[in-house]
Amino acid sequence: MENFPRFLDEYERMLTGNEIMLARTQGIGRLDGSRAINAGLTGPVLRASGVDYDVRKVDGYGFYPRFAFRVPLGEHATATTATCCASSKCVSR
Repeated sequence: MENFPRFLDEYERMLTGNEIMLARTQGIGRLDGSRAINAGLTGPVLRASGVDYDVRKVDGYGFYPRFAFRVPLGEHATATTATCCASSKCVSR
């Protein structure tokens, strides 16, 4: 288990620092908050569009109330910002 954070950091670097991934995803799939809500989106894509809503904080289900964690937000969802919000969720320590 002690190696787990190191691997998460490595995976995040592979996703967010990979020039091929960035070239293929930057500016792709732009989505603002109102459209994300109207489309019924949730999770990292909703937060990437700038909507500050996380069911883990709002409903506090399971073990989540035991942890203090930051909810990553973007300004407008693209494939890149959604990936960053999702990976930040994993490595938020």
